[in-house]
Amino acid sequence: MKNHFITEKFTLVPTSIYKPELLLELYPVDNNEEIKSIDLAEHNATLVYAAKNDGDNAGKLPLVHLLIEMLKEIHDHNRIVVNYSSNMKLLHLVAARDENLLLANTFRCTHINTLLYFLTLVCQQAMFNPQITAINLVGKLNSEDETLLLRYFQKIIYVQ
Repeated sequence: MKNHFITEKFTLVPTSIYKPELLLELYPVDNNEEIKSIDLAEHNATLVYAAKNDGDNAGKLPLVHLLIEMLKEIHDHNRIVVNYSSNMKLLHLVAARDENLLLANTFRCTHINTLLYFLTLVCQQAMFNPQITAINLVGKLNSEDETLLLRYFQKIIYVQ
């Protein structure tokens, strides 16, 4: 993750309608940020994001890009990759069925119950069965939080 930064200022759009200014319709862009994009040809989409011009995150890619790339390494039918940043109170979540990217989003997340809520909501919307769906988690949960999630999901796989 050292080549990636955590941000909620991104959106995924079909390549056919991509315009850099789409991001401005969703998020304010600071003076020290610029709008960048990554073509995700295998998904017929473009990832548009705001990146800092200077500082520690300059030249890095958004974390959601890493999570989307991690989907390639998972061979399940239904795939979910999650990163929870407790210090920034952000949950990044990507979901795919086979080769189809269904969701790449970030949510404000202040508690493990909020994380569980968004995971179950995504499963419901994507029609994934949580009892047979593994959660691929970047990072680590404490044992209490892990136990809570395992009540609802088949397993948690820690990925780097």
